[in-house]
Amino acid sequence: MFKMARISPDRSFWYIYRQPITWLTMVLTGLAYYQSANLSMGLALPNSPSITPIWIPAPIAWATLFLGGNHLIPGIAIANFITNFDVLTKTLTIEKALFTSLIQTVITILTTVVGANLLRIFSVGQILDRVRNVIVFIATGLVIPVITPTLSLVYMVLLGIVPWALCGEILKTWWIGDALSVIIGMPMLVAWQRFRWRQITWDRSWDVGLLLLGFGVLSGFTFLSNYPLQYLVLPGLLWAAIRIGNCGATFGVVAVTLMTVLATAMGRGPFLRSSLNGSLVLLQTFMGTITLTTFLMLATIAEKRKTQQDLAIVNENLELRVRDRTEELERILSELQQAQTQLVQTEKMSSLGQLVAGLAHEINNPISFIYGNLTYAQNYSQDLLSIVSAYQAHYPQPDQTLEAVVNDLELDYIRDDFPKVLNSMKTGADRIRQLILTLRNFSRLDEGGLKKVDLHEGLDSTLFVLNYRLTQSHHSVQIEVIKKYDEFPKIECYADELNQVFLHLLNNAIDSLQENKSTSPTLRINTKYHHNDKTVEVSIWTDGPPISLAIRSKMFNPFFTTKPIGQGTGLGLPISQQIIEERHGGTLSYRSELGNGTEFYLRIPIQQSSVNSPNDLKVESHELRNLRTVSDEVLAPLPPELLDV
Repeated sequence: MFKMARISPDRSFWYIYRQPITWLTMVLTGLAYYQSANLSMGLALPNSPSITPIWIPAPIAWATLFLGGNHLIPGIAIANFITNFDVLTKTLTIEKALFTSLIQTVITILTTVVGANLLRIFSVGQILDRVRNVIVFIATGLVIPVITPTLSLVYMVLLGIVPWALCGEILKTWWIGDALSVIIGMPMLVAWQRFRWRQITWDRSWDVGLLLLGFGVLSGFTFLSNYPLQYLVLPGLLWAAIRIGNCGATFGVVAVTLMTVLATAMGRGPFLRSSLNGSLVLLQTFMGTITLTTFLMLATIAEKRKTQQDLAIVNENLELRVRDRTEELERILSELQQAQTQLVQTEKMSSLGQLVAGLAHEINNPISFIYGNLTYAQNYSQDLLSIVSAYQAHYPQPDQTLEAVVNDLELDYIRDDFPKVLNSMKTGADRIRQLILTLRNFSRLDEGGLKKVDLHEGLDSTLFVLNYRLTQSHHSVQIEVIKKYDEFPKIECYADELNQVFLHLLNNAIDSLQENKSTSPTLRINTKYHHNDKTVEVSIWTDGPPISLAIRSKMFNPFFTTKPIGQGTGLGLPISQQIIEERHGGTLSYRSELGNGTEFYLRIPIQQSSVNSPNDLKVESHELRNLRTVSDEVLAPLPPELLDV
């Protein structure tokens, strides 16, 4: 479709008329106006050749100013003046025809400008999209066209061009011709000017074809016969409004109007009266009623579709908001679960962690006192035994009373066993001191934040804490530990948290081996340094059965455990994953295959400064640090063999 030269109103006068599209639009519009006027003159009143019940130029002029703007007035004005001058020169002198045509053009242009601009203001550029706009359009199309014939007849009567007796019939015919032509024709021009051919799909092309065929057959059957079947076109127009929309409905209205006009001009159809003018007026009135009904239905359908589209958009936005809110709630729930995990562990372990740390400190003092004085006790015992031996050497034959006491006390046994007792006490105290030192090294209570530590020392300390589980099991089978450590420098890490990860992984490995009831359980601990990305890998492998598929997807979920109630909290692996991935910027994963055992492996950078900047480090409370220091496994009752001297 040809696109009107719609130019922004803020452009200057000279800018607008310097545009070629402006002149092209005015020329084409003027030609269309002039040719359609000549066509309409064929149906003019016999006693007034310029008055016709069907005035096709009216919708062309209104649509041009409505779509293109007021700067296109010159094209319409010139075409209107030429049309009036051609008609009036047949009955009037050139001077009178020139004057009358000029006045008629001014009145017509003013009426057209007022009507087009009122429609643009009150319908916001849309005519058939809302019921309100349709009512405004119909009211404007009926009221404004009254101005032109009223003012024109006044000066025509004064000039003697039209007799007073014919004013009523001329006014009615002129008004109906202009008003109904605008109402019937203008919507089609507006709708098809905004039509795009890419809107026609294969299904819609069938609708268009059926519409053309149906209107042709139905109109021919209805209007070429003399039976009153004119209302049969109404279902077809409503079907076009529903299936095709504005373009189909407005085209149908114009097509039916042209067919009825043609049939009436040929003397056929249900609108025949004694005169052609009366027949055409009746036809126009009928088509105006049909048009109003069709346009109101079309606007109702458009409002319904718009409401459905708005509702669909609202539903889509609501779904997006619900999805976003759901994701946000899931994220908040995950954070709450992590916070709950930490709070539960903190509440459970903070006081116990302080208790264990205090006990270790308090035990260390007396053990250090005992261990430090055992050397003096050994020396003193040797001195006393030397004195006894010297007395026996000088007095080989003591009196009977002293000899009885020596025999009762078994002095020879004491001399032989007492050094062994002291050595045993020293060994036990040394083991207790070693245990306390290992616990302190494992917990790192005296260290906080990032430190460079020996990773192997942390592994060995954890193994020492769990030594009682390695040497004894429910089936009295000792677990063989195979260590293969790679050489690499100290790593920068949170040592207490990393030791907790080792503790959880080793405990799970031992539990798996004990549940497997293997005759030769094996636990392998390997470390490897990757030079390419400067990371350290720690793997813990067991020859136990593979992890079932049902458990794999839940292993890292908080509070999920396969252990009996009271023996596991389900927090070991989630906390370990958080420590490795969030605190150290590493990865924690596993491999589990039938016949190849199960291996958990973690990988962390050797330098944490590139992972967590000082501003990103999390500040942990003293209780949370105790949480990461002490776990359920550390608090398990120690077997008496560890303290047996």
